[in-house]
Amino acid sequence: MNPSHQRSGFTIVELLIVIVVIGILAAITIVAYNGIQDRARASSVSSALSQAAKKLAVYQVDNPDQYPADKAALSAIGVQDSSSVTYQYTRTSSAMPNAYCLTATTGTTSYKISSGTTNPTAGACAGHGVGGVAPITNLVTNPSFEVGTGGGYYAYNSAPIAVVSSGCYIGIQCASVDTSASSNRGIIYQTAAAGTVGSTYVYSMYAKGTPGQVVVISARPTDATGAYIGEGAGGQSYTLTSSWQRLQTQPVVLPTNATRPGFQIRANLADPTPFVVDAAMITETATVQAYADGTSANWVWNGTAHSSTSTGPAL
Repeated sequence: MNPSHQRSGFTIVELLIVIVVIGILAAITIVAYNGIQDRARASSVSSALSQAAKKLAVYQVDNPDQYPADKAALSAIGVQDSSSVTYQYTRTSSAMPNAYCLTATTGTTSYKISSGTTNPTAGACAGHGVGGVAPITNLVTNPSFEVGTGGGYYAYNSAPIAVVSSGCYIGIQCASVDTSASSNRGIIYQTAAAGTVGSTYVYSMYAKGTPGQVVVISARPTDATGAYIGEGAGGQSYTLTSSWQRLQTQPVVLPTNATRPGFQIRANLADPTPFVVDAAMITETATVQAYADGTSANWVWNGTAHSSTSTGPAL
């Protein structure tokens, strides 16, 4: 065979080297492109917030010591959602002079300004969603019994409920539920505000007790007359220990005619030792959320502390 007629080509090793080099170049390009996108989003929200700060300053000149009351009033002065930027706004003080905090988001990038700091900084105001993820609300108004056993809590089958001031899961108070007189005793919580029919809710609460004691948590929504609608939905059974554990229902759709979401925890087995509960949470979500209230990082009370709902980012 004439050597001059032999065909030449790449070896397997050479092809592998080429593939690796192409992969490295592709990775560098993707990282650089993502960096450019991030900087563009940051520039977009920063510019939007700088313009918003100027409009809010003008508003305060025209309305001494005041800022817009809510997002609708904010929109009226030209600070409103667009296809590229969305806003979350809170007037953080209704007293004179007012204060505000404003979050702007593009994609997954959020920046904020406030009446005290008009230079845009990364992140979101307390009580706002961040990175394009909406905030959530804990609908329980007295979630950790810091103001006693009222605020929506009721005895199930006349169970005595008392405040406990030591060994609580969160805060300085929790509550004990005495089940010694009956195997069918517990605690109920009903929201003060109406829920949304057809929306999904998850109910949860922390509990501890006598090891081996069995309790059940389930939904207990009511209609406008106080009658229970869909009672027992999403029920889950738990065996208590002497350590805190979280009890949670399955996701429950608020049924037709129900107006107030609520849940119940009751004992299946009589036991002379009360079980203890703390850190209640009701969220209008499809999955259980990490416990939070107005004392949690970046969360706010929507009214009086420990006597109102609370809102913030998922933790």
